[in-house]
Amino acid sequence: MFSRFLRKARKLKMDKSDRLCNALYKAGLEPYIPGRTYYILADISRLPGNSSKERDMYLLGKTKGACVPGEAFFHDEGGENPITNTKP
Repeated sequence: MFSRFLRKARKLKMDKSDRLCNALYKAGLEPYIPGRTYYILADISRLPGNSSKERDMYLLGKTKGACVPGEAFFHDEGGENPITNTKP
């Protein structure tokens, strides 16, 4: 019974991830999908702003959808361009 629950939960997560990735592609943003994680990163380097936080705030103002700046995940220059939606 628990394994059936896990299969359903995994399928639901994958369906949501697929929808989010498709939306990112349509918006011209490249998604990065790390294996076995609950988050998706997107390259937002083409959006206005000097940091991932500024770009995230721009996206929030345009879409009303909140994301987490890549700077919250990376402590070097790797956090400059990605953002993540922690609940795909």
